[in-house]
Amino acid sequence: MLGFKERNNTVNEIVNGRRAISAEVAVKLEFVFKMPAKLWKGLQDDYDIGMARLKVKEEHLTLRVAEKQHA
Repeated sequence: MLGFKERNNTVNEIVNGRRAISAEVAVKLEFVFKMPAKLWKGLQDDYDIGMARLKVKEEHLTLRVAEKQHA
């Protein structure tokens, strides 16, 4: 699929958020779709930052609940 040697499973894992877009995959996507590899890596970075924000928010809320329980 898409001119990749990787199995369709790799593309599905990326689309479903179970696998990150590596630099190599970004370059292959650039070749196939004629869109810069930096765009693909930027999308991955945006996703990673969004997930990190959710994690930090959850940790912060958990900490606040724990502090209230001990107060």
